[in-house]
Amino acid sequence: MELPKWNDYFLTLEAAKYPELPKMDCEGIIYAPGLVCTYCGTSLKLGFVVRNDWYQHIYGAECMQNGDVTKWRSFVNRSRYFVMSEHVQRCEEMKPAERKTFRGLALLVQVQPWLDFPRAMFSINLKGQSLSQKQIEVIEKMVADQGGLEKLLRQRDLMRRLSLLYLSQSFERLNVEDTQKIESLLFQSSHKKLTYPQERLIYALEELNTSARHQLSRSILAQWPFSCGKMIWHP
Repeated sequence: MELPKWNDYFLTLEAAKYPELPKMDCEGIIYAPGLVCTYCGTSLKLGFVVRNDWYQHIYGAECMQNGDVTKWRSFVNRSRYFVMSEHVQRCEEMKPAERKTFRGLALLVQVQPWLDFPRAMFSINLKGQSLSQKQIEVIEKMVADQGGLEKLLRQRDLMRRLSLLYLSQSFERLNVEDTQKIESLLFQSSHKKLTYPQERLIYALEELNTSARHQLSRSILAQWPFSCGKMIWHP
């Protein structure tokens, strides 16, 4: 099963690299919808990486007992469109008016990787060059055709959840029927927007396979801090 090209990358923000944000009792943050909180077992979008008794743990914001997570969550909400921290840094350096276009490009490249135009424009922006008004208008229309920025983000996050579900079977064999459903949804998500019942099915599959996802989450944490945010997949 072919997974998204960006699936090896997680948006990771190491606390030591952002001294301007409030200090917390954690080593950093991962934005990875589909991971599991190692404290309470619930599904996460945003996870705080905590070292405890020689092991890494990932906690949801509600399970963080020390430190103010408000500004960190706000920063991640601005950054979650990307899968690499250097792209976040580039976005922070941009003028406010340019950031929305850059975020839209990042999502188009992830959700519709076969399109050459967004990839070319994203590369131009990464180099610090500005886009023309005509190019910006084309990008805005492409994002609008997909339902807007938040709908694109939701689609990308669903693709991530499905990818992690698929990979979790390396740790614990899933039900054959579940695997078939995951593969079908993954294929569909790479070609069109998923329906609301399909989204509900993804959440149900996550609940059914919490144990395998928990093991996957621990395997991911064992590699912290990631090299350039990149994962090496192995059981």
